[in-house]
Amino acid sequence: MSRFVVPRRYRKLLGIGAATVFAALLLSGCSLTGGGWMFSTQGSPNKATFSFNITCVNFLLTGGWVYHDKASGIDAEGTVPANSLCLPDGAPGGTFDQTGTYTAQHCKSNCTGNVHFVVTDSNQGGKPLKGDHLSIAFTSGPLSGYSNNADVQGGNLFVTLNGP
Repeated sequence: MSRFVVPRRYRKLLGIGAATVFAALLLSGCSLTGGGWMFSTQGSPNKATFSFNITCVNFLLTGGWVYHDKASGIDAEGTVPANSLCLPDGAPGGTFDQTGTYTAQHCKSNCTGNVHFVVTDSNQGGKPLKGDHLSIAFTSGPLSGYSNNADVQGGNLFVTLNGP
């Protein structure tokens, strides 16, 4: 039986590649759960409501989210991209930065697009006005151009990060 031996000149390259993949996995692991409301882009007293249930299962992010800003005519739900790598949950608090896809509700055709959201969890135990923050921007599709960037006024967002 013969064995495969990696030539010496490729060993360092393979080692660097393996280290890069491991680092990418370590830095990408986290989850985002919870929900609440923030002010609509139309201003107070209008509210935008949202919920997230994105977790790490078998080293892949899975789950979805919903976002509604009725005063602005925005109703969407979405998922994280398939094959987004992650590690099981680690320390609470931090920032979750993700691009995903959405489907606009009450839409008849061409109803999907891309969205980018950034959530900051202040890890202050769920009390309002303690620093949780949501930034959401629809970057393509029927809701393209809409964005909202505000502090969470009610509810709580939980970000769980991995890393040293």
